Parts: sequence; structure tokens; C-alpha cells
Amino acid sequence: MSLCVAAGIPPLKIARFAGHAQVTTTLSVYAHLFEDDQSGAMSALEAMGLSTSVNARRLHC
Repeated sequence: MSLCVAAGIPPLKIARFAGHAQVTTTLSVYAHLFEDDQSGAMSALEAMGLSTSVNARRLHC
């Protein structure tokens, strides 16, 4: 399963492949192998705030 983690396969798919009933089992066993870098997730969240459509407005808090 560590090769699946290294290949970038999402934890839920690894859990199903391994036959784990809960993804939490997979995460508890293989958590140390998953990257701690959250830059990709942060970039995706940032991109959600960018207006790409003429009929969309940026929200101001």
C-alpha cells in the first residue's frame, strides 16, 4: 500500500483497495507516508476566490 501512497492515489481509493471498512483505518496506518505539504490545497482554495466570469462578483467580508 505504501507504493499506492507514493503514486499519489487518494486515501479513500487505497482504503477500498486494501479492504478497509473505514478510511480512518488507512489513514492511521499510512498517515506518515502522506505529504504534509498543503500548498496544493491552499492554491485550490485561493483559485476559488478569483473571478473568472463576467456575471460573478467577489464577496467582501
